[in-house]
This record gives sequence, structure tokens and C-alpha cells, in this order.
Amino acid sequence: MFGDYYVPCCGLNLIPLICKVFLREDQAERTVFNFPDASKLLATKAELSWARHDLHGLLWQRLINAPDEHGQLLRKVSEFVSEASLVSQLSHWQLPEIMKRDGEAQRRAFERLAGPWMGRDKRRGVPYTWSVSHLADGKGLTSPRSFLAAIHHAAEDSRERYASHEFALHYESIKRGISKASEIRVREVAEDYPWIQDVLSTLKGLNVPSDFELIRQRWIERYPEGPQAIDTVRLPATCGTGLGGDSRRP
Repeated sequence: MFGDYYVPCCGLNLIPLICKVFLREDQAERTVFNFPDASKLLATKAELSWARHDLHGLLWQRLINAPDEHGQLLRKVSEFVSEASLVSQLSHWQLPEIMKRDGEAQRRAFERLAGPWMGRDKRRGVPYTWSVSHLADGKGLTSPRSFLAAIHHAAEDSRERYASHEFALHYESIKRGISKASEIRVREVAEDYPWIQDVLSTLKGLNVPSDFELIRQRWIERYPEGPQAIDTVRLPATCGTGLGGDSRRP
């Protein structure tokens, strides 16, 4: 969100300040903009979404700036795959444009780290796409923090469990990294929505993707009295769990 505000300077002039307010989509959908002239702020809003190539571009921007011999090796990988020389600006290496936006170049580069498949053959998927798609939420969006956390944990797990593996990232370690990043994401969301851990625990053991009716049935069995039976005092005013009933709390 962007907005222009004016503040007095020494009681003489007004200095314009441009403010940026970053909100998650679920936060913006609340009644936070229920005030006069809110439409003026909404008219200048910009949606920030991270496509797959954005996430991998972010990853490689960090990788090529790794210290010592690790950074040297990763810069060589980037230059070999992209066929573009890296440039250092202000003591930081800059990723070439092709490595920021070209999915095929990124796929070849990530293959150098994780191999071609998420298993012994192509039936298991491709690490480049698998690592992003399995972190996506219900709207198909993946946060950069979750993605970087998944790769970080995958690298640590590969070093501990598969030291002799031919690639830096073992496919089983990528799966564990995705799982770990998902746990971190749940804890982050639970800071704003404490009830979410109780609700999600009901779904333990389900395979995904899963039909919503099966999810709804589990919730009804766990909370026959509706959302008000969830063990928390901070349910939202309207809880779209599909349980029915009024979730408002006094």
C-alpha cells in the first residue's frame, strides 16, 4: 500500500512522506480499510506475488554471493549455465538477467545442485518445479521465506545424511526441507491465528490433494458444536471452516 502524508517541519512547511505498508492478503481482506478515504489507498495498492522464476532467481542471487570457495563454485555454475559473465557491484555479485527470468536456464542450474529427478527416474518429478509447487498454498502461491528455508534445511540434511551423494541436494532431503519449511510456516501463521494448529491437527494422516468434503467431515467429527468448540479465544469474527454455526466470541 502506498500513501502520501504531510508532516510539519519546524512549523514552517509541510514535507511529503511516502509510506509503504506491507500486508498479507488475508490481513487486507479484513475490515482494516473500513475508514473514510480508504479507497484512495486501495487505488494505489500493488500486489506482490512470487512466481517460480522469481523464487529461483532470489535463491541464485544469494548463492552466487556465498563466501569463499562455495561462492566461487556457484558463480561458475551460473556462468556456465547462463553463458553470461557475472558483474560485481558494490561488493556484491549481480545475477545476469537470464538467471532471473529464464525458467529453462534456472532448471539447468538447479539440476547441477539437485539432479534431474525427485527420485530414481522422471516419474517422481523435477526438483526445479517440485521444490516450489509442494510449498504452495491453496491459491498456488509460495513465499520466498518458505522456499529459502526449505532449500537451507535440504542442504543441511543432505550434508548429514547423504555426504557421498553426487549432488549437493538429495531428493529425499528436499522433501524433508519442504516439510520443515511447512512446519515453520504453520507456526508463523499461528502467531496471527492461534486456532489454526488445533484445526490442522485434525487432518493429520490425510493424503494431499484431498477432497474438501473429507476435510469437512473430520472437522465436524472433531467439533460437533461448530467453530465455537475450537480451543482458543481468538477466533476471527467469521470463521470460514465449513463447520457451520456462528464463530463470534464475546
